[in-house]
Amino acid sequence: MFHKIKSVSALPEYKLSVEFSEGVTKIYDVEPLFVRIPVFNKLKLYPEVFSSVIVDVGGYGIVWDDELDISCEELWENGISEDKLIEELKLGEISGEEQGYIGIRESKSRLGL
Repeated sequence: MFHKIKSVSALPEYKLSVEFSEGVTKIYDVEPLFVRIPVFNKLKLYPEVFSSVIVDVGGYGIVWDDELDISCEELWENGISEDKLIEELKLGEISGEEQGYIGIRESKSRLGL
């Protein structure tokens, strides 16, 4: 089953906020790809390219250019649900960096985004 992507936003520290058509939003960390797949280092060298991420046609992945893309299944399987991050925050098991991402979500919600 494909988990189609509705929207994507670049976050600090090479993280992505990915909203799926089911209404679930996950945070995906791109940084490990810099080691596993060297072509992704382009995103580290050119932050403006990282910020240009868009949803691919049909919602089956995200793309930066003709060389760089990530499938919807990779994002779904390896992203961390924002709801899980919030639960960890309540339990005191979350880092300050992750707290910042939750703040972004809450701010978007208040603005109706």
